[in-house]
Amino acid sequence: MPSQAQRLEGTYRRNLNTFLKAGADLPQGAEHARVNGASSLNWVTGHVLGSRLLILSFLSAAQPGVDMQDVRARYGKGTSPDPAAALPLADLLSHLAATQETLAAALATADLTPTVQSPFGPMVLGDFIDFFGWHEGYHAGQAILLHHQLTGQ
Repeated sequence: MPSQAQRLEGTYRRNLNTFLKAGADLPQGAEHARVNGASSLNWVTGHVLGSRLLILSFLSAAQPGVDMQDVRARYGKGTSPDPAAALPLADLLSHLAATQETLAAALATADLTPTVQSPFGPMVLGDFIDFFGWHEGYHAGQAILLHHQLTGQ
């Protein structure tokens, strides 16, 4: 795996591990709590899953068992937390964990140098994936803070 791909895979793996910690040992119903009006842990996790699925699509890969359009409709930019329409946090975390292997395999063979038409305009594919690694890391920090607030730990 080229060095940029290895670095990206490591970034996404660290983010995943943070999300798995954030989703552990929550009180019943806490996944939908909105502390001080912030997004819920469920929404943040679903939002990141939607972003990962988008990244996979740019790498011509798909994650079996999860519909990117459905996830992005529930959790994409501009949506709000909606417990009635939310997928269970355990399912979101399971799908997110499953994407790691798919992402690593796609990165191992990807040419990250072409310019792609991203949601932000033309970007080099590697830079686009790197940006979403940062985006995911931001939300991973948010998720761990929510975990601490929801559990008191």
